[in-house]
Amino acid sequence: MEITLHQHEQLTKFYEQNRVPSILQEGVMGESVGLDICEVDSWFTQCRILGPEKLWAEISLRMKKSEEERKKKEREEEMKKKKEGEEA
Repeated sequence: MEITLHQHEQLTKFYEQNRVPSILQEGVMGESVGLDICEVDSWFTQCRILGPEKLWAEISLRMKKSEEERKKKEREEEMKKKKEGEEA
């Protein structure tokens, strides 16, 4: 799940009011923060397990790892193109 800190903060405000929202409420929350209902439902499920602070820490770590993997792939592609250029 990739969400912004702002989205997380908004969902946390909802969470503090109601830890188990209905599907309809999740849909409205999703529209207000720009997420689909599945992402909101997943966020609430994980938040009930971990709590908002630990959940944000996990989300941030996953996003950081994902970004590092993306950069690594880009570097590998650049190296491959450079090597192919030298061989030609």
